[in-house]
Amino acid sequence: MTPRSHRLDARWAKDLREVAQNYADIWARGVYRQHERLKAGADVDGEAGLRLDAIYYVICLRNLMRAAHLVLDALHPNDFGYPEYWLRRLERTCPGVVTARNFLEHFDEYALGLGAAQRSRNVRTPLRVRLDRTPSDDWKLILVVAGRRIVIDLEGTTAAAADLWIGLTIAQDAADDLGGI
Repeated sequence: MTPRSHRLDARWAKDLREVAQNYADIWARGVYRQHERLKAGADVDGEAGLRLDAIYYVICLRNLMRAAHLVLDALHPNDFGYPEYWLRRLERTCPGVVTARNFLEHFDEYALGLGAAQRSRNVRTPLRVRLDRTPSDDWKLILVVAGRRIVIDLEGTTAAAADLWIGLTIAQDAADDLGGI
């Protein structure tokens, strides 16, 4: 498959590596920041504030994955193996993140029973979002709609996201050392 970046004219491709890495940095910091807020466990808005932090966490995580794909496009074919390996690891750690983001982004449709997952399964149960702690006191976010349950373990996912960010940075640095391939 040809990366999207290969279809760009020179005006767009010129700064793509830097732009892609900047987005990866922003969203990786967002994942970390939201995780830290959840670990602190106290919010002036109580449980509703913590649930909001968890929702922001999912959005940051999904956008980090999108930024990683953009970095892969920008570095291809010399991606040095790091970004793709760590991206796939993150995807295996939290396989439901794209669907979770879709649920949260389209909350209004799911509240009305019109969400894509509800229509495809012909089940009109509303979206439920719950934040819970494991016995080891780690947070997990649980989303349930139309018989589908998505659990995101925030501790393991944040570690995988950090590894992805490091892999992206290593690949970017290696490309810089080779003259900006």
